[in-house]
Amino acid sequence: MDVDAIIDEANRLSRDARIRDAIAVLQVGLEKEPENVRLLMAMGNAYTDLMFLKGDNEAGRMAREIFSRVVRLSPAGSKEATLSLNFINELDNRLK
Repeated sequence: MDVDAIIDEANRLSRDARIRDAIAVLQVGLEKEPENVRLLMAMGNAYTDLMFLKGDNEAGRMAREIFSRVVRLSPAGSKEATLSLNFINELDNRLK
């Protein structure tokens, strides 16, 4: 599967409330392309959804770690870096 197909499948699973399955699909993609920012953003979003929907703070910590990776991999000021920093700030407030 290419990156677009992986993200499409993960989005479909998330819409069906199968977030853990979506995370598993994204993990397969990240095993092949561990620094793919699009896959990392999708994975961070999936973990954030899991935290909000299930109250899973460990998922929130995973999301924060993933968004931190996105910040390190993305050019400063890029859309991905900016969004990730916003997610990190929000997660920090919620995980206190």
